[in-house]
Amino acid sequence: MRRLPALLAFLAVACAAPTSEVRPNALEQISPTLGLDVAAARQAAISFVQAYARADEDGAAALRALAGTPAMLRWAEWVGVQAEQFPGEIIGRADVERVAFVGFLRIEAADALGAHLDLDATVSLTFAPEEGEPARRVRVFRGPVALFRRDLGDWGVLNAFRDGLSMDDEIHLVDQRASARGVAVELDSVFTFRPEWSVNLVLSNATRRRLTLFPPDAAIVDREGGRVAGLAGTPNLRGIPPGTRGMPGILTFPALPSVRGRTLVLPVRVGRDREVRFEFPLGRLLRPSGDPTASPSPG
Repeated sequence: MRRLPALLAFLAVACAAPTSEVRPNALEQISPTLGLDVAAARQAAISFVQAYARADEDGAAALRALAGTPAMLRWAEWVGVQAEQFPGEIIGRADVERVAFVGFLRIEAADALGAHLDLDATVSLTFAPEEGEPARRVRVFRGPVALFRRDLGDWGVLNAFRDGLSMDDEIHLVDQRASARGVAVELDSVFTFRPEWSVNLVLSNATRRRLTLFPPDAAIVDREGGRVAGLAGTPNLRGIPPGTRGMPGILTFPALPSVRGRTLVLPVRVGRDREVRFEFPLGRLLRPSGDPTASPSPG
């Protein structure tokens, strides 16, 4: 588990200033509103896991409001897509065992105040479809949480640990677009959490036929021809009407130990008798923290 030095480095990078300095402040140097800041930072960490648990209720609006980086905001947006597209109800419950305030940090480059907390919480999600048996997933948020103060009493989440992994390391913003024969696919982002990866797509259909992208047809392939098929997908990928523009959809795959030499292959069916194939070289677009070739991340 990464401790305070790694979080200091993360906060420096989050400010997008290569020469910025992040250093702890003596309590008397920070603010006369110290008690309010401590309470607000703790509440922000609690609200973060609660908002994740309740994302199905508000389309992840509360989760988006707490995002403190572009990566965290993108993750929250796709949590909202999942909630909107799930054919049934997602029942969430957050259990917070402990939120310990560790210390303040001054983010010099942004002239902002940061905070380091230690969180122990779980989010239980029950996916109850309209047809079929419910499935339960548990997400464990245990470890350091980094936040920064946006205003008095208002804190945004920079990073947290989910299931033992730094969220900042596992949220990959890709923004790669390809188009052919009236079909456009944008690989928006990939979330490389365990045990499943989420591949987040935005599709447009300028043809006169209905498009489909079935999860088992999609695959991550390696140089030797090995193939890992998609596990599941949002229902809207089963039928994309003509004229559709910018439709978000999600595919999931089993988590892989590495992306070296692997390519995401998306065969989009056009009507019943035609197919347009898109390929995205994951080895060049992202490197999960579990990849042995990846450079250490400051997150």
